[in-house]
This record gives sequence, structure tokens and C-alpha cells, in this order.
Amino acid sequence: FLVAEKNLSQSRLVNGATRLQPSTMNNGQAAGNIAALCVKYNCQPRQLSAILVQWEQVKAKSPVWFQQIGDIAVETDLWGYAQLALVKGYFTLGEFGRFYPYRLVNSEQLSTLINKCGLAGIVSPDAQITRADLIKIIIDRELEEAAKL
Repeated sequence: FLVAEKNLSQSRLVNGATRLQPSTMNNGQAAGNIAALCVKYNCQPRQLSAILVQWEQVKAKSPVWFQQIGDIAVETDLWGYAQLALVKGYFTLGEFGRFYPYRLVNSEQLSTLINKCGLAGIVSPDAQITRADLIKIIIDRELEEAAKL
């Protein structure tokens, strides 16, 4: 049983956001993606990792992060990676809603993400790496792990 459209159990506060057309369309699309992924992986919806569903959403250019990203075009592959990196809290938007994908990751943040995401031995703590390159490594690795149902 997959819930789609407006028939969700929720508080009045949340209802203000989920009753709007963009949210209901995303809910319906997510339900369809969940069904398709369950067939693909021969599993129940509760066994799916959220990142697999989120990835399907962003591949179809449906946002999972609902704030405008000012410096990454929706048509690019990087847009989906940035969406997931923002939702998962790996990075935040800077001034003017910009992600700054080609900015180097500072050593403190890199160290934190290496530990948080299990990247020891994959990314060197003293690497000179851009946000774009790092989120591709992190998200691809998470997708690979999530697909091992």
C-alpha cells in the first residue's frame, strides 16, 4: 500500500505544505518510483533506502530540495547530486542561494565528511577536491550501498 496525493496522515502544520500541487505531484511520482524500484529489486517498500527513491526523483528533474539552487542548472547531471547533498545536509547553500560546486572543500569539512560518509581510504584528508567532485563520490557510494538490498 503506497500513499500518494493528499491522503497522508499529518499535522495541520505539515498540511499547509503538502496540500499544494507541487507537493502532491512529487508524492505521486515518488509512489510510482517506489513501486518501480520494488519490482526492480524484488522487495517491499519498507526495504528501500530513501536515497534510491530520491535519486529517481532527481533523475526525472523533480526536486527533493525545494529551495532554488542559483548556480546549477536543472539540465545538468550535477543538479541531482547537489539536490541530494543538500537534503542530506552535507553542504548548505551560500549567499544568494548558491551552491558553489567548484569551490574547494576546506580541510575541516572534508575530514568531517570522510568520517561521516565512510570515505577513509577513498578520499585523502588532505585532498584538494571540489564540492562537485566530492558529492559525486559520496552520493554514488551511497547509491551503490543502498542497491545492495
